[in-house]
Amino acid sequence: MNKENNKPIIIVAEDDDINFLLIEVILKDYNLEILHTIDGEQTVKICKENENIDLILMDIRLPEMNGYEAAIKIKEFRKELPMIAQSAYALDDEIKQYGEVFEEYITKPISKNELLKKINKYVKLNR
Repeated sequence: MNKENNKPIIIVAEDDDINFLLIEVILKDYNLEILHTIDGEQTVKICKENENIDLILMDIRLPEMNGYEAAIKIKEFRKELPMIAQSAYALDDEIKQYGEVFEEYITKPISKNELLKKINKYVKLNR
């Protein structure tokens, strides 16, 4: 949480501009600070540098380091940090594999209600 303004801090790790903009529009009316990363390495780096991150929405298919690999690395030093996978990968075995690292999983195209419900489990959404 951002100590200065009491806003929860969420990383949206998404390399596709349209997908990021959709998530940003869904979350714009809530009192959140959104940090945007475009690859797994950048996401890991920001998590190491900022212990105030409250939640990560992580795309699985990211350049440099994919979201699954990034999540494993982040869990090594921030075991308690909740992460929600967002992906077009929707096969049962993929969801099961990713479920070993991520607390939640949401498939694309993203449903606004489903996304808000999953985020609200970990970060209190206030308008």
